[in-house]
Amino acid sequence: MTDPALLSELASVFDQMDPVPVTVLAAAEVARRARPARPVRLLAQLRGTPAVRGAGLLTFAGPDDTVALEVAAAGRDTVRVIGVAPSADRLVVRWPTGERWLPVDELGRFAGAGVPRGPLCLVVHRRDRVALTPWFLG
Repeated sequence: MTDPALLSELASVFDQMDPVPVTVLAAAEVARRARPARPVRLLAQLRGTPAVRGAGLLTFAGPDDTVALEVAAAGRDTVRVIGVAPSADRLVVRWPTGERWLPVDELGRFAGAGVPRGPLCLVVHRRDRVALTPWFLG
């Protein structure tokens, strides 16, 4: 048996005996859709760290984009996100198994309650480009 044939047979056995969980496939799809976005980096954080739920105020910045965001506990399994992204036309909050569009006003202010606790990222849409924050815990 050749190496490629053996690897193919092994992959088939893994797919049958230990299939990839649906939640992992959903997270991979969310990550795949996020790839074309321009990344922004964490610029500053106050009252905690981005690795702690309810981290407080986070500020992300890129060449032409800034996002200031507050994450606060809203319930047992949810958080509230509120912030400002002055360059945003539209904004999406993502988590590994889903996403939600958040309304953005003319000044770039946004808010969303009932967002699941756990890994989150923001996608900032403008007419000419898309920016993506790194993942943080909400």
